[in-house]
Amino acid sequence: GGSGPVSNRVKVNLLKYGISSGFCGLLVYFYCSSRDLLSMEGAEFWRTLCDGFTIPGLTLIMVGFLVMVANEGFFDMFSYAASKAVGMLLPGRGFADKHEKYYDYVQRKRDKRASGYGFLFVVGGIFMAFALLFMYLFYQA
Repeated sequence: GGSGPVSNRVKVNLLKYGISSGFCGLLVYFYCSSRDLLSMEGAEFWRTLCDGFTIPGLTLIMVGFLVMVANEGFFDMFSYAASKAVGMLLPGRGFADKHEKYYDYVQRKRDKRASGYGFLFVVGGIFMAFALLFMYLFYQA
C-alpha cells in the first residue's frame, strides 16, 4: 500500500526540499567553517552566521526568479538566435528544424517549460529568515 500519485508527489517534494536544504546547509557550513566560527564570540559570531545564511538564501531566491523569468520566455529570442547560428556554422546539425520559424520555436519551448520551482523561494526564504534572526542577535550583542 501507499504507492500512488499522492505518495509519489510527496516523495518528489521531499527530494526537492531535502536536496536544496542540504545544499544550502553545506554552503552555510563551508562559509562558517572557513571563518572559524566556533572560535568567535559576541557580535562577530552572529554576523558570521548572518552572512553564512544570507548567501545561500539569496542565491536560492535569485535562482527562483531566474527560472521564473526564463519560464515567461524572456530568453527565447537569445536561444533561438543561438540555435540558428549553431545550425548555420555546423553542417548537418538541426537539418529537420532548419526552417523553423520563431513562432513555432516559442510554441515548442512553451510545452517544455519548467514547473514546480516554488520550493526555491520557500527554502531560500527560510534561510533568509534565519539570517534576519542572526542579524537581530548581532545588533543585540
